[in-house]
Amino acid sequence: MSAVFYSAYLLSVKKLRDRFSAVTILAWGGMASVYVLAIFAFTTETQIVPQSFYGWAILISLALVGQILGQGMLSYAMRYFSAPFSAIMITFVPVISTLLAWAIFGESLTFWKMLGGIVILSGIIITKLSEIKTNTKLEDTIEN
Repeated sequence: MSAVFYSAYLLSVKKLRDRFSAVTILAWGGMASVYVLAIFAFTTETQIVPQSFYGWAILISLALVGQILGQGMLSYAMRYFSAPFSAIMITFVPVISTLLAWAIFGESLTFWKMLGGIVILSGIIITKLSEIKTNTKLEDTIEN
């Protein structure tokens, strides 16, 4: 279900990005999701507001890094990239996380992790080459 909703989100952002700025889309999307998430939070959790400085620091960090930087940059990029290519690029996040864990925390790079990274990079390259080929055919058709 999350893949279906995230796909719908990406397609919506792509369509909205033609008319609105990334900041506007991010603000409206955040305000709309507050109501849905509040319903789930109040029905499933007993404590909603963090009780410590550490809890507030985590909450603020998630909001700044995950929502504003992550989703903001995605919304900004949607003006320049297609929705399918953006979705494929999002799959690159685990590769970056794995490399950072290796560099910062000394985690091992196993065969399966490296194979997964190669598969993801191959998918990105194939998608981009497919888009280039499609755009070239479209331009040739328009010129003729």
